[in-house]
Amino acid sequence: MQIRSLVALTVTISSIVHVQAAFLKAPTRTATYITGPNFGVSCDHGSYAVPYGDCSKAATSLSAKWAGRESKSDRPRGCYQTGHTQVPQDPVVSYNDHDIGQADMYSQPVCTTVKPTTNNTTTSGQAARHQDSNGFKGSCDITDLFLRGEAGFPIQVEKKGDSYEGTMCTDVPAARVSVKQNEPVFTTGITCTISGVPAGTATVEEGATKVVDITVVEKPSPKDKDGKEITTKYTLTLKRLGVTADQGACKVTRKRSAIQDCGYAPLLEKKRQEAAMIKGMKPPPTPAPSQVPVIP
Repeated sequence: MQIRSLVALTVTISSIVHVQAAFLKAPTRTATYITGPNFGVSCDHGSYAVPYGDCSKAATSLSAKWAGRESKSDRPRGCYQTGHTQVPQDPVVSYNDHDIGQADMYSQPVCTTVKPTTNNTTTSGQAARHQDSNGFKGSCDITDLFLRGEAGFPIQVEKKGDSYEGTMCTDVPAARVSVKQNEPVFTTGITCTISGVPAGTATVEEGATKVVDITVVEKPSPKDKDGKEITTKYTLTLKRLGVTADQGACKVTRKRSAIQDCGYAPLLEKKRQEAAMIKGMKPPPTPAPSQVPVIP
């Protein structure tokens, strides 16, 4: 009798343990898809970039049309939604594979409130070790780099990993470097510093090459005891073509937005007018009006 009672008690305890384990099992969070800031390139703090494998699901969740994969330099990188806010139309979600990408007035990054188990964003070299969930390697990293000559005209530039290569035509003696960084959310307490960007113009001799080293330092919030300082180094190589070189290599192939050209339009127009006044390029003088004899 005592043995039967002990067996029954053991079975009862085992059943209770299994029932408690079932109740204590960690709940599975369902991904909630949201859109990030308009004209933004990264998700807000507390949300995560959506990898390619989940981008079509996000489109369905947001009641948007899924447009598939693309590679555009004038659209945000990764999973994003676009739609004109002034004109009634269905939103469209796409996944942009472009290495750089850029902000667009009518586009927003698509984000999720649940951290993805996989990340389909591409990384390169050592910098991949500190890539964050927003698709960039850190909160302060360079997201775009522009080159212009002294006259304000754009210079061809290409991005290869964490390196940029600029090709200057023979008649362009110097380049002005403009850098755009990923801005951290203010409430995170993260601070950014950047060094190495030329303050003025970087002069390159004809047929020569000049290397510019740019360093970005991301410092964690003083409240984050486990936070670590992240240093990312970028290399900008400026190559000026010689007289005998094929000048087709310096042709600007990258598309620019109106915002990137903003502020340069008056300068460019002034240069065009000055060029028009160069001897040999002036328009022919307007002849003085001649008097036509009146026939009585």
